[in-house]
Amino acid sequence: MVEKLKKMKSDVSENVEEDVLLGWVLKHSSLSTEQILDLILSLLFSGRETSSVSIALAIFFLEGSLAAVQQLREEHLMITRAKQQSADKELNWEDYKKMDFTQCSLKKLLGEEKL
Repeated sequence: MVEKLKKMKSDVSENVEEDVLLGWVLKHSSLSTEQILDLILSLLFSGRETSSVSIALAIFFLEGSLAAVQQLREEHLMITRAKQQSADKELNWEDYKKMDFTQCSLKKLLGEEKL
């Protein structure tokens, strides 16, 4: 559909339907096809799916990178060991802020940041 609307845009002197989100994005942005599809899918996904589904998908996609899983495991074990040595046993915001690779991975999986 992206390619069809792009062809319409060039063939009919930019007479692309603006009442369709895809048409509006094509007419008013210079995003690549990949960026447009990412935007549309992100909007559809975030408007429909719950946090639990997002977390499940993040874990599913992590399986494709065993090195990332290992680095996450090491980061979490380091924090777990530090917690075992302290009086405070529960994770808190300060612990999360120490999880640099975890934060980077989540942003990458959610499309917020390029690695």
